[in-house]
Amino acid sequence: MLECSSGSSSENDVSENDDVELVGPGPSTSIATPSLRKRRRQPIIAVPLAAMLDQNLLSDRTAMMIVFESIGALGQDPETVAISRSAIHCQRRKHQEAAAASIVEAFRPNSPDSPLGW
Repeated sequence: MLECSSGSSSENDVSENDDVELVGPGPSTSIATPSLRKRRRQPIIAVPLAAMLDQNLLSDRTAMMIVFESIGALGQDPETVAISRSAIHCQRRKHQEAAAASIVEAFRPNSPDSPLGW
């Protein structure tokens, strides 16, 4: 089973919306070292999209392909967004858990407003 971690953040951690440039190891010299751009981690699956993917029984891999191509079709560069099967799985799971929690909280079987009339 795939675990989704939402580890605690500390002051030394990079926030989710920060751009980070990683520079190669070693002391700085007059020779320019190539920098690697880390992709931003931003949520790309909204609640309605997650519900649509679940309702149509799409796998995480299929969802990843759809999201990747949709980002490109909207004129954005898909390479700048971190898209992976596990990221989509975690976001879908988070939305499913939130929906389940709201349903459990709203369920009142013995109230007069119950749709079953119990």
